[in-house]
Amino acid sequence: MTAVALLAVLTWRAAACKPASMADLVVLARFSSRPECIVAQSLLRSEGIETLMPDFNVLTAEFDPSMMESGWRLLVREQDLAKAQAILRDAQVGQGETD
Repeated sequence: MTAVALLAVLTWRAAACKPASMADLVVLARFSSRPECIVAQSLLRSEGIETLMPDFNVLTAEFDPSMMESGWRLLVREQDLAKAQAILRDAQVGQGETD
């Protein structure tokens, strides 16, 4: 099985296993780098907010940088949007502060 075919199967399985509560996803933010998006995702998950980064496996396929012109997307449920925005805003405010 080729890498592209395997990616298609895994994507289909992930979509089939997606909880019904994730049907109302909205874009919370777009990040210029994958590591930055992963850090934000980890922070939100540690606060109990479910997230999805649909572009996570882009690098395993034949990657074309133009695919990421709009940035790495981080999605949350619409009902969690305000809380997630506040968490990320607070994290940015605290950035650079030292004791």
